[in-house]
Amino acid sequence: MTLENIQAVDQNENIGLPITENGGYLGTTFNEKVSTQQALKLSGLDYTVKSEPHSTIKGYEDFYFERENGRKDFFHSTSKSYKVIQNSDVANFIDDMTSEFPSSEWYSMGSVHNDTTVFMQKRVQELDLILDPNGANDVTEFYIMGRSSHNGRYSLLLGMLLNRLFCSNQIPSLSSNDNLVAKKHTDRVFTSVDTSINVFKMAQSNLKAISDVANKLYSTKATYQDTLKIFDTMNPLPELKYDKGIETPRSKGSITQWEHKRDLLHDVWQGKTNRGKTMDNLENNGWKVLQTLVELGDKFGGKGDTKAKMTSELFNHDRQQKRNDWLTGTLNHFELSKKDYIIT
Repeated sequence: MTLENIQAVDQNENIGLPITENGGYLGTTFNEKVSTQQALKLSGLDYTVKSEPHSTIKGYEDFYFERENGRKDFFHSTSKSYKVIQNSDVANFIDDMTSEFPSSEWYSMGSVHNDTTVFMQKRVQELDLILDPNGANDVTEFYIMGRSSHNGRYSLLLGMLLNRLFCSNQIPSLSSNDNLVAKKHTDRVFTSVDTSINVFKMAQSNLKAISDVANKLYSTKATYQDTLKIFDTMNPLPELKYDKGIETPRSKGSITQWEHKRDLLHDVWQGKTNRGKTMDNLENNGWKVLQTLVELGDKFGGKGDTKAKMTSELFNHDRQQKRNDWLTGTLNHFELSKKDYIIT
């Protein structure tokens, strides 16, 4: 299908859905397979970033978007050493990583911060993690993701994302940074991405380790009490604080918040939140324990606008670390060692 045909068609007749949808913090999502050029066009990321010498500061460049109508939107000034990574460059990196997998297809592309930060995800179905395919059929989808910026806010970041289909939980890696690699915007960025860590091979190796852990947890019987014990171990009741013999308002607030989150943990386990029965297909096992803890943090762990959600869901190190902490706590509780699964 050509780009012109896609632009002329409002609906995918095979599945009855629009070809593109507004995916919120995921940007533009695609409901059928599109080429990289088509994906960039449909998501509005097919613009070019250019630069010209700064009018007053020697050695500095003014960076701008050049729109189709020739208009220049200036957004950033920095030294000449800053290397522009076009949106198409990020997409091409991801294409190169997934070239051996015929099922790979673009899932979403988008931008925030007035188009200066871009992000994109490509699905690789062959690498999905499927537990108990003839029973629970618990599917965790595999994505390669990328992010870059055009104003120095972020480095180029490439990595893997595992997203559980039933609840959109992200599955943590065995080591918090094993699923990501970041490169600065310098003249060596293209060479360093090609010759340093092979992100996709790293991701596949990490996926094998995660698969082994997932299957072991799935075969380990558990109850809600196991989930509660892990939560209490990793999030003990806050200490009471007094001022002149009277409990302080902050102390009351932190304890109330802790109690609310602890109560919510049971609701997630039972599928009684406004997100529906996200654990309904799972038996009471260690995998359900981990998913309950991750969902509590991912989906009920804070507030934020679209921009904040995008950052937290895909790229925020603290959120990645928290998922990793839940995994560590779960493995320790069931007397399993990370060292038995990490591939060196």
